[in-house]
Amino acid sequence: SSLNIVNDSITFHHSIEADKDGNLWAPVQIHPKTVKIGNDNFHDDGIIKISQSGDVKLKKSVIEILDENNLGYLVFGAGEHNANNNSPIHLNDIQPVESDGPHWKKGDIFLSIRNLSLVVLYRPETNKVLWFKQGPWLHQHDVNIISDHEISIYNNNVKLSTKEYKVD
Repeated sequence: SSLNIVNDSITFHHSIEADKDGNLWAPVQIHPKTVKIGNDNFHDDGIIKISQSGDVKLKKSVIEILDENNLGYLVFGAGEHNANNNSPIHLNDIQPVESDGPHWKKGDIFLSIRNLSLVVLYRPETNKVLWFKQGPWLHQHDVNIISDHEISIYNNNVKLSTKEYKVD
């Protein structure tokens, strides 16, 4: 009911998630862009972690994360298609991991990368992608942690057609 933080210098979009330490995680658009593809309207989606007082603790491009983890081919490997695509990532959700499990630890984050139909488990502390999976979903939106070894993925029920995208 009261405004605590104002930051109009960063372009935020989609979900905002709080971790147990009170930090906020959100998808952002990185300006200026960190890659030499697309035109001036290119969306260089990134992750941002902001403290309760509004200080930026981490800001990083998703394309940089993928490229630095030998996954750049997911963006750059599509050749002309992605070179002309001004939104190859479209980050929808950042889900902070709140406790250790057999496959992740507190401080890791799951990324839902819509336009690649990709879910990534990323450890910001070491800049390492621990796990990733493309499909069988298409243009999913949300990742949630169900238990110490399970996640759920909201897949939107989008079906790819040769003519258009269809939603059931």
